[in-house]
Amino acid sequence: MGEVVGQDRAVQALSFGIGIRRPGYNLFAIGPAGVGKETLLRQFLRDRAGQQKVPTDWCYVHDFADPDHPRSLELPAGMGVRL
Repeated sequence: MGEVVGQDRAVQALSFGIGIRRPGYNLFAIGPAGVGKETLLRQFLRDRAGQQKVPTDWCYVHDFADPDHPRSLELPAGMGVRL
């Protein structure tokens, strides 16, 4: 990640938070306006995303046999937009 001065604790918390790969966990950033929270988050997540495998696409389509329950389709990354 690019140089982030004085934010070691925030970067450690982000690293810990995104390492929890279970449903029901979220990250929440709070602090005064204009201190760089969004910039730090975007930079951190962009750098981490570049190190990860691109996930598959999930598409939900109408099920004519059961209209109240759409069907889910897992497609190779990038193919969902073609559907």
